[in-house]
Amino acid sequence: MTTPQGQRWRPTLPLSIALRAVRAWVHETLSWRGVGGDRLTAQDFGRERLVADNATANGRQMNRRMEVLFADEAGDFPCK
Repeated sequence: MTTPQGQRWRPTLPLSIALRAVRAWVHETLSWRGVGGDRLTAQDFGRERLVADNATANGRQMNRRMEVLFADEAGDFPCK
């Protein structure tokens, strides 16, 4: 598998560190506001949900993001 720039792609440690950092930030921020940790879930969608073309530096920058979605009690996302 290669990146859009033609480089060999492989999972890297920095990605897992970044994902753990995002999960920790979300957990800390929402826990501080009274949301129980048992109600929090984090997922990495990586290449599955790109919002821009990864062929350009601007596109790659736009794809480096975090989205926070709030589900109702049934687990549905009514605001999406």
